[in-house]
Amino acid sequence: MRSEKYEQLVYDWPKPDLNIGDLCERQTQLRPHVVWFGEEVPMMESALHVAANADILIVIGTSLNMYPAANIAFSVNQGCAKYLIDPNPAQMNESSNFKVIQAGAEEGLAILVTKLMA
Repeated sequence: MRSEKYEQLVYDWPKPDLNIGDLCERQTQLRPHVVWFGEEVPMMESALHVAANADILIVIGTSLNMYPAANIAFSVNQGCAKYLIDPNPAQMNESSNFKVIQAGAEEGLAILVTKLMA
């Protein structure tokens, strides 16, 4: 979880739920530590750099249509092996070079690990 107002205040959350009134040390509401639609992606420059140097990219459960985060998947080098795991994958442009595994996250990762270990 993180503070709604102070993004740098990030906490491990031991409870199963987060509720209105759960506050950080500066008395502002806590929220899930995720990126919502319309928000900037934290550390985007670092993510693009890591992706550009990756040997393998695994994307799980996304349409690859939400920008700017989708830029990460398309900033890898030409030699990078790209996999998309999704039970209902979006139509992919052939030039994207993604190998699609049509399955849920747990099953899809098991399939991919088996494939990579072979």
